[in-house]
Amino acid sequence: MKHLTRTIFVVSMAILVGALSFWMALPSTVWAVGAKESLCVLDLQADSSDVAATFTTSKTLEQFFVVARPEKRGERLSLTITGEKSFLCSFSAIKKAMRFSFSPGEIPPGTYKAVLKQETGSQGGRVFIAEKQVGVTGWQIW
Repeated sequence: MKHLTRTIFVVSMAILVGALSFWMALPSTVWAVGAKESLCVLDLQADSSDVAATFTTSKTLEQFFVVARPEKRGERLSLTITGEKSFLCSFSAIKKAMRFSFSPGEIPPGTYKAVLKQETGSQGGRVFIAEKQVGVTGWQIW
């Protein structure tokens, strides 16, 4: 009886470890927190070439956190963020759900414009820009 219990336990643990390892090896999945926590949400509709929005920060930030997701994997989106007086950053070839941050040093308070364009494809996509991290991946949950 002890041998059977020990075997069941070992097999159960092996299945659990194998499932977790497989899950962590999958490409990162991004879950956006939502519009309330974001500075700006860009929702590019299907068959639209681009969408733009402005947002304002009231304090100096160290970085912007971005979560981007094309509606169809493999279609390319590009994101550009400009300040009142200058170009701030540009990200191109967003082909899958991803998150990243942009840190040019200090980002002063002010009004910024974000433009999301479809480089290829026509299914659209969605981008969240926030001052705090707006997503987690499977690896971070682990």
